[in-house]
Amino acid sequence: MPRKREDYFSGRTDMSLCFRELYARLMGGDWVRYAEVLKAIWPNYIELHPDIKGYRREWPEKSYSTDDRTRPLNNTLKKTWVLVVDMLRSKTGHPECIIEDGKQKGKAIRYDLRFGNDPLKELRDAEAIQSIKRYVQFCQDLDGLIPRVWTDYFLRNTKDLLDIKERRSTQCIKADVNPELRNLNLLPRLYEAIIHQEVLQFDYCNLKGQYYSDIVFHPQFLREFNGRWQLFGETTSFGAEFDAPFCNIAIDRIQTTPIVVTAESYRKAPANRYSTYFANIIGVTHQNLNNPQNRNDARVYTARLRALNYNVYHLIQTKKLHPSQVVVTEYGQYTDGEYGEFELHVELNYEFVGKVLSFGHGVQIMGEPDLLRYFRDEVIKRMAELYELVPKTQ
Repeated sequence: MPRKREDYFSGRTDMSLCFRELYARLMGGDWVRYAEVLKAIWPNYIELHPDIKGYRREWPEKSYSTDDRTRPLNNTLKKTWVLVVDMLRSKTGHPECIIEDGKQKGKAIRYDLRFGNDPLKELRDAEAIQSIKRYVQFCQDLDGLIPRVWTDYFLRNTKDLLDIKERRSTQCIKADVNPELRNLNLLPRLYEAIIHQEVLQFDYCNLKGQYYSDIVFHPQFLREFNGRWQLFGETTSFGAEFDAPFCNIAIDRIQTTPIVVTAESYRKAPANRYSTYFANIIGVTHQNLNNPQNRNDARVYTARLRALNYNVYHLIQTKKLHPSQVVVTEYGQYTDGEYGEFELHVELNYEFVGKVLSFGHGVQIMGEPDLLRYFRDEVIKRMAELYELVPKTQ
């Protein structure tokens, strides 16, 4: 069986660590000393082998050549040292391109930059292309999470170079994201508009069916939630529908291909706008469903969720609903039942309600009285009325 080709510039092996560090130092044209290279690689080597018994992050200093911890790396660097020197001499065709320290032969060397400042460039570029090929194949196989239209867009001028092939019939990975979302192909263009600070114009139809022509929009941020993408930015084209120019729109409701508006200067988002905007919400909407008429009532509730079986408890524990989530009661048997509890600080919006309901009867809302009242009267009771489990409220 032929030996697998070593990826010197892109691999994750001991030899590739040594190769990259040594080659980078030689291309600087300065003297390169053996011990300095070994010490520089040491943190990455430990990271690559975190579970090797007896290995610690401390560098053994003068005993590095005999220390049990560094012996494997030391041996690898010796082999790589010879390999790099031989490759440079062979590629340049000049043995004298490597200058050795006469006092410490083989322990300190310098590359003469007169023979080229990057003689192994072709090898590095070939590895880079091969790495991109592997990533593209991964993107194509990962159906849904990275839609084909995105890779086609960003690699549209490199297909011949990368030899992108059709997705293999033996697909072994799939993401549960809807690749059929309307206008998904627009997302790369919207992303570029944000990066290049371009003002866009397009037609838009909102959730109520109202049609707006020639919306002038300053795109600033893209956010996905529940398989749908939202474009955040500023516009005054909606008039009184929004209290401020800052808003978000669903990309699947954009009706025309966006065009660039050059007559209007781009409005950049203030610092921390979006980290602040998303800090206390699940999803993309700021609401207080207990006071839906007041858009400025961004009340943050202390929500306590009681998981009533271990499976649900483990699901919530391993995939947080919100960054503020903490465990306040470990799962176990108590006088009032078997459960575990989480606490999080969020606004009361439809996305939060939907997340809680997705766990069915496995989760019970505890929390603040106003929060409990909403779930009891506006969610559970209305659902019971809908399915005629209780008489409808007059």
